[in-house]
Amino acid sequence: MKQCSRCKKILTDEDFNKLKSTGLQSYCKECQKEQYKKYYYKNREKLKEKRRKYHREHQVEENKKARIRANKYYQENKEEILEKMKIYKKCPETKEKTKEYKKRWRLKNPDYHKNYRKNNIELCKELEKRWRTRNKEHIRKRMKAYRQSERGKLIKKQWYENNPDKVKLMLSHKWAKRREMGFIPLMVNPFPKELKVTYHHLNDKPGLLIPLPTVIHSNIPSYPVKLHRKLADGWIKKLYCIDIDALIKHCQSRQVDNTFK
Repeated sequence: MKQCSRCKKILTDEDFNKLKSTGLQSYCKECQKEQYKKYYYKNREKLKEKRRKYHREHQVEENKKARIRANKYYQENKEEILEKMKIYKKCPETKEKTKEYKKRWRLKNPDYHKNYRKNNIELCKELEKRWRTRNKEHIRKRMKAYRQSERGKLIKKQWYENNPDKVKLMLSHKWAKRREMGFIPLMVNPFPKELKVTYHHLNDKPGLLIPLPTVIHSNIPSYPVKLHRKLADGWIKKLYCIDIDALIKHCQSRQVDNTFK
């Protein structure tokens, strides 16, 4: 037991802070707290400047200590912190604040993400790959919803109108798969953009394709297949001046890979 020299109360040793020289402080904890408050309000600016100066001189050490303390606290209270963060993020006000903050930050730092991706391209690819692997179902649902939206339908329509050659390739690929045929375009479309083309199968497997004007290809009977191939081959010889049988043998001997599968 000890008497406080300020409030004159007789208190237990636990109510006093320890002092190395005499063992206990002369003022109790409550009196010391009051005294420090008065001193702080009286010398606020002076104490702040002193703290700022110390932080500037010992910034690296202070930051390191702060990280260690924060990490220790996080590890000790991990579940509680994560639960609080879940509740905080679900709050509508928090979502709105976060959205506004991100918008302001992007306006202030327009080139940050571009530069970061350029400087860390391999890391970004690896992170994207991991995320896509973990969220396959989520991506599938989002893509399905987007395709069914008005914007998705409009963009798809515009793309089909602006890329007729690619659409033809896609359709040829689709039907070739259904017929279990290969899909190997032998050349880029040599005809003008104004002229519509269809990709004709020279053979079943490996499924070599060559572009023919749609006007010609649509007027060739589809069945029987042998007749269709024979007539189409005649047009190919006239347009390209190539020996089709020699071309197919050459491709088969070189074991052409199907790069579109």
